[in-house]
Amino acid sequence: MKPLLVTSGEPAGIGIDLCLQLAHLGLTIPFVVLADPTLLTQRALKLNLDVELDYYELGDEWTATAQGHLKVWPIALRDRVITGQLNVANSDYVLEMLERATYACLDGLAAGMVTAPVQKSVINEAGIAFSGHTEFLQALCGVEKVVMMLACPDLRVALVTTHLPLRAVADAITADTLSQVVRILLTTLYINLVLLNHGFW
Repeated sequence: MKPLLVTSGEPAGIGIDLCLQLAHLGLTIPFVVLADPTLLTQRALKLNLDVELDYYELGDEWTATAQGHLKVWPIALRDRVITGQLNVANSDYVLEMLERATYACLDGLAAGMVTAPVQKSVINEAGIAFSGHTEFLQALCGVEKVVMMLACPDLRVALVTTHLPLRAVADAITADTLSQVVRILLTTLYINLVLLNHGFW
């Protein structure tokens, strides 16, 4: 069984907290958190959460996770973390999580990817051009165009543009870009419908 990969995001932020809380939700879906184990342990102590870490490497045989346990694909921090204080030195750590998870999905070793929040500004301060998850994953996957969709139970919204200054949005929306987004959306929804009808989801 292939797991979902959960990237824990900015190490000084809330992503670590949220990942730790997953251990107590009784989830039955297979998932693995990408993070530094020492960071998880330290944050669990700070939050007074009892969490046992189970180490995982891609390709390991999947076994069910007990309540209070968290499967972790270890990634080493570059520098110390102080909760709530950004550290430029850890920008590479954040991007390594995204790269590992993306390539695992592309190689068919994972069922999908869930991302915790990152802080764009600190990544940019490290001298790395980064405007958001969407564009970063687009570059890793080597595709020309991606479409971001916001979803809730009663509504789906596909975005024609992503991560642009408001003043640039009007110029970016053209008949060609709108048509391209609609084609991608229709194709993706059709493929997912076919997969759903054949029992893949």
